Amino acid sequence: MKCFYLAILLHAMTLALGLYAGEKDEQLVASSPNLSHLASALVASENTTVAALFDVGNLNFHAAPDPTPLLLNMHRRNQGQLQGPSTSLSVLSFNVALLEAKAFGLITLIQSPYVEERRPHLPALLLRRGYDVLLLQEVWSADVARFQAAAERFGYHSFLGPRGKYDDGLLVLVKKTTFPDVTNARVTATNYSSQFLIEYLPGFWVKRGFLRVSLRHKDIGVVHLYDTHLQSFRGHWQERMNQARELGNNIRDVASDNDIVIVGGDMNAGPYYRDDTWLTPNGKAEGDWWKNAVSYPVLLHYADLTDLVIMGLPSEHADADVTLGNRVVNNPALATTHPGAEPDWCNNTPSIIFTATDCNSMNFQQYAGIEYPARQDHLFARDPMRRIRVTASGLAFTDKILFGPKVRIEPSDHYAAYARLEIQNTESH
Repeated sequence: MKCFYLAILLHAMTLALGLYAGEKDEQLVASSPNLSHLASALVASENTTVAALFDVGNLNFHAAPDPTPLLLNMHRRNQGQLQGPSTSLSVLSFNVALLEAKAFGLITLIQSPYVEERRPHLPALLLRRGYDVLLLQEVWSADVARFQAAAERFGYHSFLGPRGKYDDGLLVLVKKTTFPDVTNARVTATNYSSQFLIEYLPGFWVKRGFLRVSLRHKDIGVVHLYDTHLQSFRGHWQERMNQARELGNNIRDVASDNDIVIVGGDMNAGPYYRDDTWLTPNGKAEGDWWKNAVSYPVLLHYADLTDLVIMGLPSEHADADVTLGNRVVNNPALATTHPGAEPDWCNNTPSIIFTATDCNSMNFQQYAGIEYPARQDHLFARDPMRRIRVTASGLAFTDKILFGPKVRIEPSDHYAAYARLEIQNTESH
């Protein structure tokens, strides 16, 4: 046990020593296009650097960080026409919720609803839609073979990390007609330096990380696909910030300006929360929600990313994270009996932005009234040369379907995020 705590101490020291190097760290929060909306909400000086945000003593807010300008700027990025020939590419990011954690492989500790009913049908259900790229999370080791078999049947390459002594649940599927030759594909699985350690104590062996698949497309050139699942639950906002920074630095280090980078995953955090405190049905006031809104712009800042979902939404919904976020109801008295904590809230709220919400019956079954509704699942791109236009984006797999005689539910406790892209070909750029 002493060795275990020594490992924790050494790990923390490594983070402290290596966290703040680099030009992106030294930039002022107020001068970063992706972080400037934090500056006006922070209890800090105007000279606060990005690195200083990682000192928890500096990350205090007097108001909700409002990302409306950031969201609208990214939406405006999608205006205009591409010059010359382009290639279509459709991408889906989906947490398929096949969690079934057993201590030492014997005792079930936690399990997503209806795992046994859903798992035989999910691979075909997803692949029939024909997306060119699927970035999946929570495809744990027990289900990998089933997804790989379906991938072969539907004409997809499958990529995952080694999963030798851990399981990250990440799986990337790529349509063979879109990327016929993957003989030179580079696949890298990376564990985040910052982890919530209990997830990989004996019996769990879950490590948060990211999977990178680098390919070459005959018309659009080098494409880097990143799939990730950041630390879960509200209280682990600091791990998420560190993980977002690590992922962002990797993306910027790996990709050249003319490469196309697509990033998908479950970040377990949204861009906006109206209130810093959420009242739960068990009588607790859970705080620090505004700190949970930081990892999203931190990732954008470090990797120079843009939000594909926001780019492709109709203009009236470009700031839906905020406009719908301001309509969220926090009423513990009704939260466990009415999804959305108000009669007909779900019926009266368009399903266009929140990927994690009690309007999803599986989410309601597990988390009724416990968590802030938000867009936790994301699709981003790094595209400095402005080669991408988003023709459509939004949520997928939002409807209930029949998984058995008496099991009519959504495919997952998350909704998926999708984007349909036009990417300017390399020879015309």
